[in-house]
Amino acid sequence: MVEPHYRTLSVKRQCELLGISRSSHYYRQPNGGEEADIKDTKLIVEVLEHKPFYGYRKIARALQQRACH
Repeated sequence: MVEPHYRTLSVKRQCELLGISRSSHYYRQPNGGEEADIKDTKLIVEVLEHKPFYGYRKIARALQQRACH
């Protein structure tokens, strides 16, 4: 495991010793946030189906009002 705050070895050197590329060290696996994004997108589309002329501010306000009720 690469330790980014390790004082004597840089991230680059740690990756070399472990035999992995630095890009694979910085790559993050999706953490399930995609489901929340899909849910939010569906809500936005629902608002836009009723009010296609809304801009992002009115959409945000409509979503806030839905959350309060």
